[in-house]
Amino acid sequence: MATAGEAGNVKEKYDKIKNVFKMLIDEAPFLIDDKAFDKCEGKSLKEQFAIQIDSIRKALGIDQMEIVELLVECFYGYEERAEKERLEKEREELEKISDLAEEDMAEMLAQSKKLEKASNHDVTGSHKGEGEEEEEVDPTYLNLEPENVVHALKQFDEMRKQKAEAAALDGTTRKKAKTMETEEQRKATEKIKQKLYWEKLTNILDPMKLSVWKALDKALGKYYGMLVNR
Repeated sequence: MATAGEAGNVKEKYDKIKNVFKMLIDEAPFLIDDKAFDKCEGKSLKEQFAIQIDSIRKALGIDQMEIVELLVECFYGYEERAEKERLEKEREELEKISDLAEEDMAEMLAQSKKLEKASNHDVTGSHKGEGEEEEEVDPTYLNLEPENVVHALKQFDEMRKQKAEAAALDGTTRKKAKTMETEEQRKATEKIKQKLYWEKLTNILDPMKLSVWKALDKALGKYYGMLVNR
């Protein structure tokens, strides 16, 4: 039986998925084919939403829940990552300037502190200031500007390719390890076979035959000595 916390996590997960697909429907209708729009005619809003999601999923080549979760991760984290990259570039540009006047230097330091404070700012923009109470953050709030939807999709495609390459590399590594293990097993088996073969050869003559061959060898040795003396 699922606990209340687990049920809440599941609801939050699917709310985020729903928010991402809503934004794609509103801001990237080019992902929905004409047949899907035709199917939506005369259907309820819930049915239309399901048809449009299915069309978008096919357009993006999403066939696993893991890929859906990657899409959600890209959309929910895009603005935060983009903001950090922008702040980092601004810091680098400020660090390259070496011939600033004192007033410009003071302004740069003030701006750097402002940027540092902004980098620690919550992605939703809510923060606890002086004399203010911290606002409750909606974990399902999608802080993605409409103009960045295409950029988030490109990032999603890149991350999916990286995951696919990593998975392929991991599969190749495991295959090599399995091949090496098989080779080692083959060598061990061959060594055992050789040992058994030579042990079997030591018993190829029973005691009676062995005594006959020893007597023959002794007699032939005497005969050879006699021939040498002649």
